[in-house]
Amino acid sequence: FALFIMLRSVLRYWAGVKSATTPRSVDYGEELTIWDFRKRDAVQHWRCICDNDVKGLSRANFETNGKGTGAVFQGILNTEIPVGTNVKYSGYCAIRSNPKKVSALHSSTIIISG
Repeated sequence: FALFIMLRSVLRYWAGVKSATTPRSVDYGEELTIWDFRKRDAVQHWRCICDNDVKGLSRANFETNGKGTGAVFQGILNTEIPVGTNVKYSGYCAIRSNPKKVSALHSSTIIISG
């Protein structure tokens, strides 16, 4: 009986993983929200990067706007070459995330809200 319960739990877990990682087709004309930045935890799925990570002088952050209506990516872009480093080019800021897997081959509209 315990083995049956464990097996059932593993199968349910695997079904959840499979549905979360399997691309789904989008019908023509269907709107698809990829990221909704109105949700407070949405920015946790993103990573803010800048040349400060490699001894550059730029600074950036990405956070919810506190109003529940979106998120804000802001910072200072500095193209100065830091003294005493091997850095040859400087000045970038970006946000990155693991993309959600979707198939938009038949879609006319994809919405990224926020």
